Amino acid sequence: MYLLVPIERSFQFKASLIERYLVARYDEGAGHLRPHRDNTTSATSHRRFALTLNLNADEYEGGDLRFPEVGMRTYRASTGGAIVFFMLAIARGDARHSWASVRVSAVPL
Repeated sequence: MYLLVPIERSFQFKASLIERYLVARYDEGAGHLRPHRDNTTSATSHRRFALTLNLNADEYEGGDLRFPEVGMRTYRASTGGAIVFFMLAIARGDARHSWASVRVSAVPL
């Protein structure tokens, strides 16, 4: 709920729907997401923003956020931090805004 006001102020968009949270833990060497879009089906076409939240960023390597069509730069929130990104262009079919996560290369035992 904390993000609703900053999203409205920054993007002039009033969010009216918040979906369930998905929590994942990647295994070393296996965990990553290939480039994809989060709003390409009729059931997800209403999505305008996505959020990635790092619960333990200091305890692993990899897993950074990347926008492949834009470049190789990666983004990583600190522990407890989040990255919110706008997906309206995706809903309109703009392929430049797919996203991926970098393979996790080391996790604590």
